[in-house]
Formats: sequence, structure tokens, C-alpha cells
Amino acid sequence: MKHSNINKTYQLYKFLALPIGYLGIILICFLFFYDSIHNYIPTFIAASLINIFLFSLVYFYLSKFILKYHAAYTFFPYIIISSVLHFILFETNVLHYPAVVMTDNFPVTIVFAEFVIISISVFYCSLSFFLILNTHVLSIQSYQLLMKGNQIEVDSLRLQMSPHFISNALNNLHALIRVQDKKRAFTYNVEIIELIGEQIKYMHSERITIQEELSWLEYYLQVEKLRVTNKFDYNIIVSDEQLYAQNIPPMLIQPLVENCISHGFNPAVFTKKGIIEISVSKINNNTISIAVQDNGVGSNAIPLADKMRKSISTSNIEKRVQLISEIGKFHISIRKTSDINGTKNELIIKENL
Repeated sequence: MKHSNINKTYQLYKFLALPIGYLGIILICFLFFYDSIHNYIPTFIAASLINIFLFSLVYFYLSKFILKYHAAYTFFPYIIISSVLHFILFETNVLHYPAVVMTDNFPVTIVFAEFVIISISVFYCSLSFFLILNTHVLSIQSYQLLMKGNQIEVDSLRLQMSPHFISNALNNLHALIRVQDKKRAFTYNVEIIELIGEQIKYMHSERITIQEELSWLEYYLQVEKLRVTNKFDYNIIVSDEQLYAQNIPPMLIQPLVENCISHGFNPAVFTKKGIIEISVSKINNNTISIAVQDNGVGSNAIPLADKMRKSISTSNIEKRVQLISEIGKFHISIRKTSDINGTKNELIIKENL
């Protein structure tokens, strides 16, 4: 059950618990204390108030001890005290004969047994309501802990890109310095700094706008173009300007683009100019499509050894998509098609409002 549904159920039950419980107590008292022939309305009202008080006593105070200690330590003293209280009030004419007792010479044991039944009913009624409410609280707490753990894992997976990318970027920067290409080295260094700055900005964000995501992605693409000396071009298409304000989880597109550059444009099997097309389109009010397509070698043309080796970015994005969907703020699915003309990965992202 989603967090929002658990909260709604909890709030509804919390609002209705006591009125429903008190209504149940009134019905119990109606069965045992009301008799229209003898006009026992005052007895019915008094008995209802007494048992509502006993219900509240168990619900608010005794139930907590029942969860900590053996139930018998609370159950039997309560039943004895409640039954004796009813019987004393009955004998002192504060309460009169219940409706089911029609004669003065009715056996005292039977009358007392009726009060025991009433006490047990009130006890279990109030305890059941308390346990149901407590179960909802535990469910909410367990769900929150699970979602917190999932969010931490999502953040961890998102940050896995940093060491991998920074290692490649620094190696490339070192190579530029070694060949004394100062102009390119300076430009490359500036692009890396801007990219890392953007990444830090959204490091702990659960959602960012598409405009922010594409802005960060352009920094990444510029750095990668410099790294591979412009062996590919890219094109970003957004079908509707209003989509720039749409929220999505951060850094979802980058792993797909990384796959295009690392695998689709593998220099061992790809000799043309690479092209990456990133298109964003609207499916409905809360759902969008983000497609990343390249003209690379495609999975069918990749050597067997590369096919068997699943890239870090691929496993990363699959795990993140699964965890983000479990958290419930977004539902994400991935569609992948690949042939000799290239590879297309499409993210279907629905924001759960």
C-alpha cells in the first residue's frame, strides 16, 4: 500500500475509532439495560456512560500495558473490578434489573454473569480498536523507514557516476597537458568544474525540472565531446515548452547517454560520426516520454564479449528506476529497442501527485 493510502486510512480510522467504539458500547447497554415496558431509560443512560468510561480507560491507558506485559495481568483484574462495580451499582439500585431479567428472584449468579459478559465485551472492544490503530501506526513507521532506506540507496547509485566520470575526465585532462594543448586543457577544465558544480547542486534533490536536467546534461555532453574530440554530435528536442517545468528524478538521462558514447560509438566497431538525439514529449498531464537514440552499432553488432558484460551505467539506471518506483513519488518504466542502425532507450515517467 502506498504511503498516502496508509496515511489516509490511519486518519480515517483515528477520526472514527472512538465514535464507533462508543456506539458499540451503547448497543451493548441497550441489549442488557433497556426495557421499554418498565421505562429503564435512566438505567440505560447511566450504564452507557459507565461503560464508555471503562472503554476509554482500557483504550487510552490499560492497552499500553497489555502490549508490554502478559495480558492476564490486566485482563482478569479489569474484569473482576468492572463486574463487581456493575453488581454493586445494581444492588444499590443505581442500576436496575436488565431487560433480560424480569423477576426479582432471578439467581444472583446469572445476574453477575451478565455483568461479566458486559465487562468482557467492553474490554475486547476497546482493546481491538487500540490494536488496529497501533497496527496502522507501525505500518506507517515501517513504510517510512523502508522509503528512507530506498532514498539513501537511490542517492548512492546516483553518486556512483562521479568516480567513474571524474577518473576518465582527469585522465583525458592529463593527456591534454602532456601534449601541451593548453587551450583545450583550459576549456576542458572549465567544463569539468561547471559539470561537477551542477551535479553538487542537485545531489540530494528528489526531483528537478526537465529544464534543470537538460541544462546539467548539456554540461556532461560538452565535456564528453571534448574528451572524444568531437566524434559525435547531439540534438535535444522538447516538443512543448511547458514540459521544461515538468518534474522528474535527477540524473536519469545521463546513464543512457553514457551508454551511447561508450558502447554505441565504440571505436573498435564504429567508424562514422555519432549522433545522439534526446527527445522529450508529453503523453498526458502527469506522464512524459524521454527517448535517447543513437546511430551507433546497436546491440546486435556489439562483440559477444561486450554483450555479456553489463555496463555499470545500465545496471545503475535499472536499479534506480526500480527503487524510485517503489518510493512512489514517480513511476518509471524503460523501453529499449536495438538493431544494426542504433539503439533507442525510452523512459516513461509518471509523477504521482
